[in-house]
Amino acid sequence: MFKTGIMAYYPEIFQKSKTLSLFLLFLCFSFVVGDVGNDKVNILFDTDFATDCDDAGALAILHRMADLGEARILGMALSTSNPTGASAMDVINHYYGRPDIPIGVLKDLELTPESRYTDTLTLRFPHDTGPYSELTDATEMYRRILARAPDSSVTFAVVGFTANMAKLLKSSADSISPLNGVELVRKKVIAVVVMGGVNPGGDTFNFNHAGHLTKDFLELCPVKMVFSGKLLGREVLTGAVLSSNPELVAANPVASAYYHWTGPGVGRPSWDLTAVYYAVRGLDGLWGMTPEGCNSSDENGWNTFVTGDCEHYYLTEIASDDSVARVLDNMMLEAPLPDSLKGDFHEIWPPLFLKPVRTKMKIKAYQSNRAVILSYHLDQSSDVSLDVFDAQGHRITELFRGKQSAGQYTQIWYKNSSEYQMGNQGIFFIQIVINNVSDVLRYIKTD
Repeated sequence: MFKTGIMAYYPEIFQKSKTLSLFLLFLCFSFVVGDVGNDKVNILFDTDFATDCDDAGALAILHRMADLGEARILGMALSTSNPTGASAMDVINHYYGRPDIPIGVLKDLELTPESRYTDTLTLRFPHDTGPYSELTDATEMYRRILARAPDSSVTFAVVGFTANMAKLLKSSADSISPLNGVELVRKKVIAVVVMGGVNPGGDTFNFNHAGHLTKDFLELCPVKMVFSGKLLGREVLTGAVLSSNPELVAANPVASAYYHWTGPGVGRPSWDLTAVYYAVRGLDGLWGMTPEGCNSSDENGWNTFVTGDCEHYYLTEIASDDSVARVLDNMMLEAPLPDSLKGDFHEIWPPLFLKPVRTKMKIKAYQSNRAVILSYHLDQSSDVSLDVFDAQGHRITELFRGKQSAGQYTQIWYKNSSEYQMGNQGIFFIQIVINNVSDVLRYIKTD
C-alpha cells in the first residue's frame, strides 16, 4: 500500500535504481543545504509573574523552546514584590525539569499587585524556593550572569515591569564586574525584547508601574530593543484549551494558572507570549517590524515612538491572530520532554512533506543525536497512524496507531532502536494517515 502511495507521488523512484540513487542524492543535498542548524539563544527572562496568567504562558513556551534546543535559560527575575511570585515561577521550572534555574527578585521597591494564581501554584505543586526575603536581588544576579557570559551572547526577554532593568543599567562597578550596568549590558547583551508600550505612543500596564524607571530604562539601554506592544497580542487569545481541561488543570501548573485567572475555557491575550516567542525564534513569518525609531517614556510611563536612529523597533502584525494563537497554544499543550532528550533538538529543514499537505495536519519535525520527534496538533478527534518505511517502501516500524482526541501530541523515535539502524541507505519515509487521508514525509539520516 505504501509503495503504491509513493509511486503516486514520484512513480519514477521505484522504476530504476539509478533514478532512486539520484533522488536520494538530491534529497540529501537539499537536506544538508537547508538544515543549517540553529545556535541556542541565551535568555534572561524578566517577568512580573503574578499580574496576569500570560506570564505563566510565556514561561511555558520558553521552556518548550529550551526543550527543543532553541533556547538556553540562564536565569529569571521577578519584577514585582509579590511574596509568592518567585515560588510560582519555580513551580513551572520544576514542572519542566529545570529546578536549578537562578531566580532573582526585585528588592528595595514595593510593587506588590495581587495575583489570582501564585498562591495556589505554590500550595499545589512542587518547588523549593525559599522565602522572598532570602532570595537574591535581581540586579546582583543579572550582573553575575552577565559578567561570566561571552561577549554579545545574551538576549533579555522583559515581559513585566521595567524596574529590574532600570536598576541593572544604573548599577555601579563592583566586585562582580569592573563595568557599570550600561557598560556591562553593552558588552554582553545582543538585544532586549520588551513587552510594553504602544506604536506610536500611549499608556501600558507594564510601563506605568514605576514609570520613572521605565523612562530610565529606555534612555539608558545601549543595545537593540524590540518591542511587542500591547496591541500586538491583545486579540491573540490563548489558554482556553488548557483551562477547559480538568485533567490538565490538576496536573499542569500553567493550565492551573490560566484556570484560576480566567476561569475554565476562557482565552487570554498573549502579550507576554509574543515577546518571548520573538526573543527566541525571531519574526518566523508571524510578524513584521517597523523601521528603526526611538522609543521614550515620560515619568508616568506614557511612551512615544518616533523615527530615529536609536535601534528601537516595534513588531507589526502579519499572520492572523487565530493562526498565532494556534502556534502558542500548541506549544503550551506540549508535555515536557524526558530529561534524556532535552536541549539538543533542532528543527528539520526544509519542510519534509513530499507534496502539499492533504491531511492539513499542523506538524513539526525535530531531531537530535538521540531521537527524531514529531510534534503535531489535531483539531478534532481522529483515527491516526504513523508508520516508518525504508527507501524500498517496506514498513519497518509503527510509531502510533489508534484514536486520539483533539489536542497536541508528540511521537518520539529513538535512534538506538533496531528499526532506525536498519535504514542503511540513509532515508526513511514516514506515512501519516488521519481518518484515511494520507501524507508522506521524508527523513534523512545524518549519523
